[in-house]
Amino acid sequence: MHKTTFLLLLLFMTTTTNVDSKPRSKFKKRTYTEDLSAHRIKFTLPHAESKTRQKYKAKKPLSITPIHDITKQLHDLLVDLKAYYAMTDTVQGYTIQVYTGGSRDLAFKAKNRLYTHYPTSKPEVQYNQPNFTVRIGKFLDRLEAYKLYAAIKRMMPNAIIRPAYFPNEPGIFDAERSAQVQDTTKLTTEQEDQPHGQDTADE
Repeated sequence: MHKTTFLLLLLFMTTTTNVDSKPRSKFKKRTYTEDLSAHRIKFTLPHAESKTRQKYKAKKPLSITPIHDITKQLHDLLVDLKAYYAMTDTVQGYTIQVYTGGSRDLAFKAKNRLYTHYPTSKPEVQYNQPNFTVRIGKFLDRLEAYKLYAAIKRMMPNAIIRPAYFPNEPGIFDAERSAQVQDTTKLTTEQEDQPHGQDTADE
């Protein structure tokens, strides 16, 4: 029994060493080569690039013909809108409110202070019981009011831009716009003439 096992083990070891000792001449080393030059980025020369630019510049711009022309519909809408505005008594815009409260004296002091710097803009006092309101300017949109608002805000911190309704009169916003341009120019000139650090509101 032991002899048989020993013989089988010896036979197995000899066959294993014979397999390992075989020459591996058939497994030769091979070197891998591949040409990747076809995939490299190609940079054009300056003269070739200029020729390419001239080629593209020479092309005429494409003319696009609109498929759905809405010019007539838009014109009709504008005519209707103009007719609607012609029938209304008031138009919505924006104004600058510098004071609101129950004190009549403070309201007229604020008005006089504004009139000193902006005489052509005609600041006005309105009384809606129980409050007095001081406002200045008539603007079609908020962006137009911002330049004057920024100048007034420096001397009257409580100033705000608020919506308002104005009489629907021709050129109401154009007249106010030209008046505010004059007032802003005058205020800028006065600030340049004053010594540095003096407040224009303290008069």
